[in-house]
Amino acid sequence: MGLGGIKLSEKLKRKALLAVGAEIICLVLLGLFLLSMQTDLSVNDQKKNTEDKVHEMSSLLKSAGEAADQITVSFDDIYRSKADSLSYMYQRQTADEYTDGRLEEYRSLLEVTNVLVVDSRGNKVALAQESPADFTRSRYNQLRTVFDTGEASEAFEVRNKETSLRYYGSRIDDDRMVVIEQDPEELYKLLEETSTWKSILGNVSVGLEGYAFAVSEKDYTFLYHPDEKLSGTDALDAGIPVEELEDNNYTWLTVNGEKFYCGITKQQDAYIICAVSEKEIISSRGVTVAGILFAFFAVMTLVITYSIFMMKDREKSGKKEAGSSAWGKFCYDRVIGRKIGTISVVGLIFILIITFYMQTLFALSRQSMGNNERVAEVEKTLKHYEKDIDETTEQYNARYLNKGRIASYIISQDPGVAQKDALVELSKALDVEAVNVFDMAGVQTATSSPYTNFKLSGDPEDQSYEFNKLLNGADYIIQDAQTDEVSGGYHQYIGVTLRDDRGDADGFVQISVTPSKLKETLSNMQIDKVLEKTKVGKGGFVFAVDKKDKTFAYYPKEKLTGRSAVSYGMQKQQFKDAYCDYITVDNKTYYGSSLETKSDYIYVVVPKDAMTGARLPITLACGAVSFICLLFVFLLLTLSRSGREEADAVKDGAGRRNIDVVMPDGSVRKTETAESRWETVSIRWNEKTPEQQISTVLKMILGVLAAAICMAVMMKEKIFGSNSIFLYILNGEWERGVNIFALTGCILIICVVSVITVLVQAILRMLSKTFGARGETVCRLLHSFIKYFSVIAILYYCLALIGVDTKTLLASAGILTLVVGLGARTLVSDILAGLFIIFEGEFRVGDIVTIGDWRGTVLEIGIRTTKIEDPSKNIKIISNSEVSGVINMTRQYSYSWADVGIEYGESLERVENILEKEFPNIRKRLTNIIEGPFYKGVIELGESSVVIRVMVLCTESDRVQMGRDLNREMKLIFDKYDINIPFPQVVVNEPTEAKKASEWEKRRADKFNRSQKELSKSFIAEEEEN
Repeated sequence: MGLGGIKLSEKLKRKALLAVGAEIICLVLLGLFLLSMQTDLSVNDQKKNTEDKVHEMSSLLKSAGEAADQITVSFDDIYRSKADSLSYMYQRQTADEYTDGRLEEYRSLLEVTNVLVVDSRGNKVALAQESPADFTRSRYNQLRTVFDTGEASEAFEVRNKETSLRYYGSRIDDDRMVVIEQDPEELYKLLEETSTWKSILGNVSVGLEGYAFAVSEKDYTFLYHPDEKLSGTDALDAGIPVEELEDNNYTWLTVNGEKFYCGITKQQDAYIICAVSEKEIISSRGVTVAGILFAFFAVMTLVITYSIFMMKDREKSGKKEAGSSAWGKFCYDRVIGRKIGTISVVGLIFILIITFYMQTLFALSRQSMGNNERVAEVEKTLKHYEKDIDETTEQYNARYLNKGRIASYIISQDPGVAQKDALVELSKALDVEAVNVFDMAGVQTATSSPYTNFKLSGDPEDQSYEFNKLLNGADYIIQDAQTDEVSGGYHQYIGVTLRDDRGDADGFVQISVTPSKLKETLSNMQIDKVLEKTKVGKGGFVFAVDKKDKTFAYYPKEKLTGRSAVSYGMQKQQFKDAYCDYITVDNKTYYGSSLETKSDYIYVVVPKDAMTGARLPITLACGAVSFICLLFVFLLLTLSRSGREEADAVKDGAGRRNIDVVMPDGSVRKTETAESRWETVSIRWNEKTPEQQISTVLKMILGVLAAAICMAVMMKEKIFGSNSIFLYILNGEWERGVNIFALTGCILIICVVSVITVLVQAILRMLSKTFGARGETVCRLLHSFIKYFSVIAILYYCLALIGVDTKTLLASAGILTLVVGLGARTLVSDILAGLFIIFEGEFRVGDIVTIGDWRGTVLEIGIRTTKIEDPSKNIKIISNSEVSGVINMTRQYSYSWADVGIEYGESLERVENILEKEFPNIRKRLTNIIEGPFYKGVIELGESSVVIRVMVLCTESDRVQMGRDLNREMKLIFDKYDINIPFPQVVVNEPTEAKKASEWEKRRADKFNRSQKELSKSFIAEEEEN
């Protein structure tokens, strides 16, 4: 069996399979656990929101009933007033004909369906249109009450098979009355927009895309459903179980094939159901769970693979298990346990951090959706009210205008009415506060009010100026209700032109009304009333800021209303539509969303601490589950049965690119040789150490994560919903600063830039192998440039995301240069040089380097200095800016040699034969020799000697002493064989003649020389000069 190219023994196969199986089981269990908890959180949040909606239903229905009553009363008052107006005309004899033609004229004036004059017995005296009513019947007795009370009759409705008509009566004299016969279609339309199930529930928002519908308690049919095809159909057939239809029940229901979370309340013989789709509730759950599971998967994979790699490496080296302890029938591997235990602890902390981070995002996502729900609800309500305000104002204006036209008609027909007493009676008949008459000069000639001697103003800023238009030919003027300049009360004025016999303007009639009902209706539709009724939950609330002066138009704390929002902590950039971020008001931080209207910015906010209360318990719960899983895998990997057979040795190819180095703390670690680090070909898998293999696995995991994030960024619109917090972050609509949005944005930028950089560098590596030396030079240069450019780009954009003004930062670079020139040059240079040393990887801690004339092991690479320790434990501290001309000699072993001179008269062949014979003895005596000794040949022909070199391989710590030992051995050998080592001397006698090598010795010396060259050809010391 193999794992990523690794050949495993039978023992490791079993352990690897068990570990992988355990990882899969743990992933599934943790996934189910997280899905359950996240769903419960979402459902609980939605339940609170749904409860608010359910509790609103009772007051909503009550308000709808009250509105219906008010609309009916207002409608009836208008037509009773019209009946009184016509009876007033007959009483004043302004109307003196009881003919059908004249009544048709009055019908048009009054703008009614039909008008009749009926006697006290119910006989029709005259009529404008044919009427189906038989007023002699008792069902119309309500009309005859006018003869007893003298007041207009109460309205009543008569429904026939084909028609429905509403009746109003007003007394003319003791035997006659005016009867208004009105089609109630207008009333029905108004009631349909106010009190029907559609009008009540159609404007209810539940969640972002949820809705409310009603089911009959009697026959279980849909009384109302947004899908009109379902209205009137059987709710049971649509999938709603009858046993679930209970008051105050919260449950999951399937309606027409789609699953909803529903809250049910019983109101007025109907079940009102507030429903939110399952998709909306769990919309942000998937990303949160996936993020936590990926972190857990990464940690588990690293723990398992690292332990397998270490066990495999131990098998490959043939070493027996060391540091094991017996636990009953099991044996605990302390070495592996210590290493994967460290990874497990760090991994658990990482899982906790990721869980806390993802839960924070999940909480923000849920709250963002909740805020958006409220914002959408407020927006919908305001639009509905805005429409209602326009329609209501238009309705009242039309009714008031009709009263003005009637007054104009009466005064035109009977100028005698234009005196105070008559106008008082007319005001009463029209049900208005006052009637004023003006001549062509704009002077008030008669009025029913106590305010006399009034003249229209010529100042455009004055309230009365607008009515000058009537003197110039305008037919009518309807002025908006406002505070009266004269009385100081809240009034609305309507003016209608008076015309003479030729149809020319002859002054105008002005009626004054106190629009108390309109004022009450409009006041209930004002923004403060709407926001006051909006419930947010979790201690949240809604407030509004005026767009013009940035003052609080509405705030739950009344003392803040009218105060400057900026002075209480809000920022200018927060005054915009669709703002979704943190807001500080009155020294308290909230998370909120905004909505821009014509006149205000509306904010839905929740206290920062209230929305994230559940993230810590979930994080701890997830950490506990992860700990149990990691502990189980840890025991599985570190425990084995005592007395089991040794694992079969598995031989793999070994390379020379990894070596052991002694770290500053004395521990021995594996590292790459210096020459290997700059090779374009990576180390073969079987040559890698377990640490290098786990590093590769980690890079693969991070690469998959980065690639997934890149895909999410590119396909954000398809992956995330329109209300997802993740889409909000990706679109970059949040405010720049140090917050979780900035952190997430930085992670996204790092991932995207890293993926692009890796892809480009991979292409460059392929191109470098295709082209010649010049092409490889260019590709290596571009490779280095892209690496630096990507880091600078990441830093630049990440600083921008956390709120740093990068333009100012770039401008300040010139100031930094000046500071460096004025005295901080050395400090800054040292810091930058240290960063580049680490970034470029010129050398690492534990490497053997030569800097200048100092050779030793790198002890520490600091931010300002680098520390090098020589074999004598002397430490040289070098400023990073002075580190140059570095020779990195990090390799498996160090070299030590001895250079020895022999006389020119000595036979070189004889010496070489002696060295061949003595080398094994040197190896026995000097036990610290790793390889050698090797004869390197003649390195110099000196003035008085021929210099030869003997070299060995040893550890760096033995290098200096080994040189001394080699010199001693060479001296002893030369003394043994009477080989003279030249020295300065004065010759006073003839020197002894050296022994000559025999032919056999010469041939043997040549063979020895060739073999030594072959054996030591790869061992070339950097210090060799020849």
